Amino acid sequence: MNIIVTDSKAEQFHFRPDSTLVKDSSHFYMPSFLDGLAVSFGYAFRIEKPAKGVSSKYSSRYINKYTEGILLYGVLDDTPPINSYRTNETCFDNSTYIVNQMKDLCDTTLSFDRSLSLLCDGKEYFPQEKFPNLETIAGIMLEKFSTQFSFKTRDIIFVECAYAHSITTPCDIKLFANHTPVLEFKVK
Repeated sequence: MNIIVTDSKAEQFHFRPDSTLVKDSSHFYMPSFLDGLAVSFGYAFRIEKPAKGVSSKYSSRYINKYTEGILLYGVLDDTPPINSYRTNETCFDNSTYIVNQMKDLCDTTLSFDRSLSLLCDGKEYFPQEKFPNLETIAGIMLEKFSTQFSFKTRDIIFVECAYAHSITTPCDIKLFANHTPVLEFKVK
């Protein structure tokens, strides 16, 4: 299984190996060689069957499940300025948290507005922009990336929609969907 991570406009992307996927919402222990952690959150879309060169109007044949999630990135002293830490070089085992319960994409009219929020270090983070509904954004992402890559069953496209830069440790992290907690763990 591959995890392709992209921003909401699909301008940048990177891959995360499946070893980064957390199976049971366990706590994250920050490696001693890191100077800090950064957090992003968004939606994960699961590919249901192999896909290559798919038009967005047919995306529902390939993506029909989604869930919420959180990504952790390591920050080093020599990391260049903003957003450059979000690469595969700063991904660590057990640093991709997604909610275990997948939801049907066709049953939702959620949009990328304030349906998600993150509570971290006592500060709440929300997506800054409004985006099309989830079914539309899944189609856009699948069309863009399936022209460049072949997707296998159970691959994941993770669309980041907001960031919390440089969190302090230890801290409690909680992800909310429509004001309901869906994921929580500690960073130690």
